[in-house]
Amino acid sequence: GLAHLFKALQLAESHQMPKFKARTLNNLSYNYLAQKKLDSALYFANYSFKYISEIKNDELLAFTLRNLGDI
Repeated sequence: GLAHLFKALQLAESHQMPKFKARTLNNLSYNYLAQKKLDSALYFANYSFKYISEIKNDELLAFTLRNLGDI
């Protein structure tokens, strides 16, 4: 659930794991979308988009863009 994703996000940030952080942000967006909490889904999709643009990972960027399209 969301609690585990937020723990994963904290771990990714504290251990400097950029790909894992990006994936977790995407998963947060996707989970909020599934719950029809569109404001939260959009928040995490935008956060993910900005972050992934900085780390330059096309695979994760594609997933983020898909989330944004679904929102």
